[in-house]
Amino acid sequence: MLISQVNLKFKINSYTLINPIYWRSFTKSFMHSTANYNHRMSKLQQGCTNAIILDEQGRILLTERSIDDDFFPGYWELPGGGIEYGETPQQSVKREIREECGIDIEVIKPIAANTYFLGELQRIEITFLCKAIDPRKVKLSPEHSNYKWLGMKDIGGIKVSDYVKNILNSSSQYLE
Repeated sequence: MLISQVNLKFKINSYTLINPIYWRSFTKSFMHSTANYNHRMSKLQQGCTNAIILDEQGRILLTERSIDDDFFPGYWELPGGGIEYGETPQQSVKREIREECGIDIEVIKPIAANTYFLGELQRIEITFLCKAIDPRKVKLSPEHSNYKWLGMKDIGGIKVSDYVKNILNSSSQYLE
């Protein structure tokens, strides 16, 4: 976009020398379109990651959100969170799992990409298939109140959002 703006400015300047009326007209329309562009950009997107973490028995780690949390309190979820500036998605998922669950993971591969909205924020989420390096060392952050290692057939018995159910169902081919 910068290159086209530079080219556009050059063209405008050459027209300006020929026709100052054109310049005034262009300036009004350009300022109007810039205002509309900035308005559209006030909505934000954020990249985030989560993980389907498997233990040595092929069970999945699910964490229960604290009942005091504003975001899905009491729901079970796949651990993860936002990508920080300068991080790769793989670095993000490793950091988030270490922060939220206190364990290290081996990232195997990305297996799903989804999007959801939190008010004006659109989150674009990459789900990674991972292995827990030492699944016995789970130590939760205050954002979660409990954790379980569950097989796919056991997940129906806990409070899980439709969003997480869809991720798990669409990823079932990787969990066999």
